[in-house]
Amino acid sequence: MVIDSEKIIIVFFRLLNFAVLMGLIIYVCKVYMLPILNDQLEKIRSYFDGLRKSHRVLTKDKRMVEKAIVNDREWQGELKNRVMLWRSLVDGQRDQMLKEREQRKRELDKRIGEQERQIALHRLYKQVTPQAIDDARVALEKKFAHDDAQQKFVKTIITALRKQ
Repeated sequence: MVIDSEKIIIVFFRLLNFAVLMGLIIYVCKVYMLPILNDQLEKIRSYFDGLRKSHRVLTKDKRMVEKAIVNDREWQGELKNRVMLWRSLVDGQRDQMLKEREQRKRELDKRIGEQERQIALHRLYKQVTPQAIDDARVALEKKFAHDDAQQKFVKTIITALRKQ
């Protein structure tokens, strides 16, 4: 039995050594390593908390940006509609101005034509009148050539015609 008790004592001391060694390892870990691990764990937690906060802020910003994009698209559509309306109004006004311009041009051409006809008529009148007066004077002189009173009458007629 001695052998068995020796074995038991050896196993007991081995277990005791193992327990002491484990206690020492746990004590060293608890005293020296646990604060370091707790600090590192706290840093990791604060890092992840910061990431969560940043994610929340970014998610909120993303929603705000998406809402701003939707608002901008609506505003763009409204502006596009206004530009199209403005363009159609400008095109209408330009067409109307072109029509008015053409109408004024036709009226001006008509007036210029009428003035040209009046000028041609006046020139013709200036050319024909002296010749007609001379022809009338010659014809009247032939007809009334012999009498002095008749010549005075013809001269007064000719003078009156030339004044016109």
